[in-house]
Amino acid sequence: RKRRTRTFINGSAKIKLEDYFQKEPRPSPEALDKLADSVKMNYKVLRIWFCNRRQKEKRM
Repeated sequence: RKRRTRTFINGSAKIKLEDYFQKEPRPSPEALDKLADSVKMNYKVLRIWFCNRRQKEKRM
């Protein structure tokens, strides 16, 4: 099984994602789809980003 390559998120996209996270930490699949289009990223990558970000929030 091949491992996915690591996805790097540029500064402007990261700012947009963080802002969205502050408003809605658990976006619906439809909202994630729209957000993925707006930041030009893969839906799965964004879903994982939100999962990881929620875990980071727990640790803080």
